[in-house]
Amino acid sequence: MFLACNAWIDESPGVSTPSYSKVIIKKALLKRHAKKVLVVDSSKYGATSLYKICDIDDLDMVVTDKGLPEDICESLKKRGVIVIRA
Repeated sequence: MFLACNAWIDESPGVSTPSYSKVIIKKALLKRHAKKVLVVDSSKYGATSLYKICDIDDLDMVVTDKGLPEDICESLKKRGVIVIRA
């Protein structure tokens, strides 16, 4: 499953969005798929939004741009999340 969001951080609340209706759909999709990939640009890192979708640890992979700092990439990798910077 490929997941998009408005905000994300590797601590609480994790991946979030301003729309409650999107949360319901995205949480249902997360439950149905074995592989979960967050596709998000680095400018959204560090922000939070109103509704939590999931924790970073619920994801298998993050695909982002090269703007994400290396220390954040390493932190995600240590938690078992594959990071691809394109």
